[in-house]
Amino acid sequence: MSIVERWQRFEKLPADIRQNLEKLVPLFEEKGVLLAYLFGSLSRHQPGNDVDIAILTRAEPVFRLRATISNILGTERVDLVDLHNAPPILRFEILCSGQLLYAVDEMTQEQFELASLHLYRDTAPLRRQQELYLRERMGSWLSEKKASNSA
Repeated sequence: MSIVERWQRFEKLPADIRQNLEKLVPLFEEKGVLLAYLFGSLSRHQPGNDVDIAILTRAEPVFRLRATISNILGTERVDLVDLHNAPPILRFEILCSGQLLYAVDEMTQEQFELASLHLYRDTAPLRRQQELYLRERMGSWLSEKKASNSA
């Protein structure tokens, strides 16, 4: 199912969605959120199908915040990412292209961002190895397909 198909059953994003994002701060403070980032098309000021928010919490499971966040934003089109469990490449993408919505304090933000960048750098050799392996597999698959088509 594509993203467009996924969100077709929900109403479009409200026109005031960007202003509603500011209303999340009291919730973040109340629920022990350490960091929250807006990412995806909305963070790039492009029309989007949903609101992508990445959250780092002290203890509250991120999925438990979804209903309240949806109510505050006035839309069901909300995707949440738990930064505790996000892969290094997703964390890196969020930090590079996202917008900080909330930080409990500057030190927490700096520590998380630095740790995420180190993790991304440290896993670079693994990503290169995966890419090489995938290229080899694709190459052998294409060779097999060509051979079976010419037979």
